[in-house]
Amino acid sequence: MPASVQIYACGKDLQSQAVARRSFFRCSTVQLSWNSGSTGLLVVVQSDVDKTNQSYYGESKLNYLTIDGTHEGLVPLRKDGPIHDVQWSYSGKEFAVVYGFMPAMATVFDKKCNPLLELGTGPYNTIKWNPLGNFICLAGFGNLPGDMVCISR
Repeated sequence: MPASVQIYACGKDLQSQAVARRSFFRCSTVQLSWNSGSTGLLVVVQSDVDKTNQSYYGESKLNYLTIDGTHEGLVPLRKDGPIHDVQWSYSGKEFAVVYGFMPAMATVFDKKCNPLLELGTGPYNTIKWNPLGNFICLAGFGNLPGDMVCISR
C-alpha cells in the first residue's frame, strides 16, 4: 500500500473529509514543514532504496500541499538527486530548497511552486533564512568542505 499525507480541518462543525491529500510510493520516512501561516505544507518523502540505482542513500522527493486544495503535487526541481534541505522563509510566502547530486542546486520558490530565484550550484546541504527574509545562507557541512555563502535578496 502507498503511504499518504492528508490534511484535515479541525473544528466542531467540520466534516471528516480531507481538504488535501497526497499518496507516495517507495516511502520509508517523511519530513513535514508548515509555513508560518499554516496554509502550505512541504513534505520531503524519502525511501531507503533507490530503484534507479543512482544513489546508495535511497531517493527523495519534495511535495507541496495547500489547505485550499489548489496544489497537491511535486515541486518542479531542475536537477535529479536527493533533497538536502528545505526551509520556509519567516513570512511563509516562499521557500528555499537545496537539492540534487553534488554540486547541489539551490532555488527559491513562491507559494505556487514557481521558481523565483536560482541561487546556483555548489557543495551545499544546508539552507537558512535570516529572520527578516532578506538574506539566505547556503552551507556545506558534514563530509562537505564547509563553505558558507550568504546571499542578499
